[in-house]
Amino acid sequence: MEELNVLRLIFRQPTAHYRVGFTQMNLHRTLPLPPPSTLIGFIHRVMECKKGEVRRGFDIAVCGHYESIFYQYQTFRDMHKTIKPAHKEASHYRMMPNQVQLLNNVYLRIYLRFDDFEKDAPLFMEKLNNPCFPFIIGRGEDLAVPEDNEIKPSFLIKKDFPQKLELNYWASQETVEAYKFHGPVYLLGTYYRLEEGMRNFERKRFYYIESQQINPVREGNKYKEPVGWVDIGEVDGNPEEIPVFFLGIDKTEFKK
Repeated sequence: MEELNVLRLIFRQPTAHYRVGFTQMNLHRTLPLPPPSTLIGFIHRVMECKKGEVRRGFDIAVCGHYESIFYQYQTFRDMHKTIKPAHKEASHYRMMPNQVQLLNNVYLRIYLRFDDFEKDAPLFMEKLNNPCFPFIIGRGEDLAVPEDNEIKPSFLIKKDFPQKLELNYWASQETVEAYKFHGPVYLLGTYYRLEEGMRNFERKRFYYIESQQINPVREGNKYKEPVGWVDIGEVDGNPEEIPVFFLGIDKTEFKK
């Protein structure tokens, strides 16, 4: 049976906000799962990468669920206008109430696949098992609590999928077409480069796949059970076979 070495990270977050870009100024919406750009940033922070340093040679899969959505009211001060009278400096600002959409009781499973597992995985495990700062996924206040006391190498096996997806996923267009999944499409950021001090993200289409049946796949005149990478583990204390769909971020390149 074919196996794939990975690092499996399981986190719980009391609350989380993965902001949707270009939403209304007074309503900050959240994505249902952390986007690839957030996960790439998390990996770079764990590895203590310097500003401008970019690490590649890995791919990510993410799935999970949340209990509920609620709204938090916050007040922001817009202080971009500064006036300088003749005798003193004064700040001219306005106060603006905002609604922030938050996910409650978030459960995340993150899988990392490396081009050179024996070289890169031990470095990442060392940083994860001896962190210099709290784990954060999302905003600065969105703490992520590891479920495992120690991160160890794990593996996936290639086998028939279970009959149903029990968790929610980000999936690439290739995955959706291969397994005939359905769900809304998002244009999400992956890597970025700085241009005049601004982050210019390379964006790619990803689908949000909620819990649903996995149907047989047609090959020629026959239907076969879909096969792919599966993690044999537990979700909320229950044994599960968890399909894993890598996003292909290692294939992302900036267009010239």
